[in-house]
Amino acid sequence: MPLTAKAPQDNFELIPAGVYPATCIAIFDLGTQHSPTYGISERLIVTWELAEMKTTEGKPITISKEYTNSLHEKANLSKDLEAWRGRAFTTDERTGGFDVFRVLKAPCQLQIIHVEKNRKEYANISNIMALPKGSPSPTYTLTPQKFAFEDSIEPSDTVPEWILKKIKSSMNYARRHGDSSFVPPCEGDLEPF
Repeated sequence: MPLTAKAPQDNFELIPAGVYPATCIAIFDLGTQHSPTYGISERLIVTWELAEMKTTEGKPITISKEYTNSLHEKANLSKDLEAWRGRAFTTDERTGGFDVFRVLKAPCQLQIIHVEKNRKEYANISNIMALPKGSPSPTYTLTPQKFAFEDSIEPSDTVPEWILKKIKSSMNYARRHGDSSFVPPCEGDLEPF
C-alpha cells in the first residue's frame, strides 16, 4: 500500500468578492500577543455576519479581521473605525479611548477582495464603510459575543476554536493560569516595525 501525501482539504467556502451589508456579531480580546510581524502588542479580533448570505449547508457566513488594539492615526483599527463611523476621531477621543464593544451589533458595509497566499485564495476585508443614509440595518441570526480579559475569567465555550487558541496563546491567559514558563521575548529578539 502506498504512502500518499496530499495537501489538506479546505473546509471553508470562499466568499465572493464584492460589497456586502454586514453586522458586527463578535469582538474578542486576544490579549498581549507576540508575533514576528507585530512584535509584542495588544490584539483583538472582530467578526461580522454577512446579511442574508448562507453557506451551501444553510449556515450564516462570517468573516473576521484581527487588529492591534490601538487608536493611533495609522493603526488599521483606527482607520476602519473612522470609516465605519463616518468621521475621524478627535484628539480627545484618541487619548481618552474608545470602547470597541460599542460597535457590537452595529451595521456596516464590507468590501471583500480575494488575495492569494501560499497558493491558496482567501477572502479578506479590504474596506469597512458606514451604511448609506436611509438604508435598512441588515439582519443577523448569530448571537452577538464578546470577551475581554478585564471582564471575564474564561472565554465562553461558544468562542470558535481557532479564536480560543489565539486567546490561550496570550501572555494574559498564561499569567491568569499561573504559567510562569511563559516568557516574552527580549526586545532584541523583535523585528523592527
